[in-house]
Amino acid sequence: MKHYLLKLLLFFSPILLVVAIYVVLDPFMVVWHYDDYRVEDRAVFINRAYVSSRVFENQNDTCHYDSFIFGNSTSLNYYVADWQRYIGTGTHPFHFDAMNGSVEGIYLKVGFIDEHHAPIKNALVILDNKMLQKGDYRSHLFMQPATLTHNDNWVQFHSTQFMTFLSPQFLRAYFDYLFTGKYKPYMKEVLQQPHRVSYDKPSNEIKETLAERLIARGKYFTPERCEQFAGKQHPDSIDVPHIDAARQQMFGEIASVFKRHNTRVKVIVSPYYDRIRLNPSDLRFLQSTFGKQNVYDFSGPNKWNADYHNYYDTVHYRPHVARELLKIVYEKP
Repeated sequence: MKHYLLKLLLFFSPILLVVAIYVVLDPFMVVWHYDDYRVEDRAVFINRAYVSSRVFENQNDTCHYDSFIFGNSTSLNYYVADWQRYIGTGTHPFHFDAMNGSVEGIYLKVGFIDEHHAPIKNALVILDNKMLQKGDYRSHLFMQPATLTHNDNWVQFHSTQFMTFLSPQFLRAYFDYLFTGKYKPYMKEVLQQPHRVSYDKPSNEIKETLAERLIARGKYFTPERCEQFAGKQHPDSIDVPHIDAARQQMFGEIASVFKRHNTRVKVIVSPYYDRIRLNPSDLRFLQSTFGKQNVYDFSGPNKWNADYHNYYDTVHYRPHVARELLKIVYEKP
């Protein structure tokens, strides 16, 4: 029996070693608890929704959050300092975004805040056509974290993280960077360039500092980068309806929570570079749910998407655009 157990141990030892390495290194920051989830010097992309939920739990008792920005990565360019000009400097904002965010994600986050008995005095909800679609969220970066689903998908969430770690493409880039400390061009598919962004811990805010520095030096809009904008605009197009019965229910419950908290809510439909208009039926539903005076549709052709210099890429518009939209939304009579 002892001989059999020894052979069994030897057989599984490579697997146990890999698991141990994953647990000790915790590349995606999902195994251990951290007091600080800052991302400036990290090369590994991590699930932003998971990190944000952990940061909220870590800091809510001391930061007393009462105002929240919801959306996908585009919402990151709505800076807290700019928003506070309209909601008051005495507020305590928190960025509760997610990479490739979804309606379900916002629904889960609003419920998560409500369950933690935090007030929601102000809410800024950043939407776009892609957020309203039912996307593929099986990626370790995009899937809903177990922290927001009451652990309903705990096994799926952590197994997805682990299997991503095992992919040859990730292993090569991760350990190359780990041992050399050098970020190389081939790594861009699985790792991000360290110090590309800055992070503010109290508000969970990320800023694209590197891109703005390159733009200031005239080095960002290279011929290669400009090519991605070619042929991506469809000014005469209207998107198909995306808000189905399931999303209607989620939006309805989000609105109910806001009503219970007497939330001052503003919904912004982003000015995507593609110039495709939000479907009128989706717009009408949002207006009837959150109030016509609280929903602002900037999709379709406009002055911002007339110039690609207002964008980092065909999806993410720059902070100065977000500032202009806030001014319109909050200063409109």
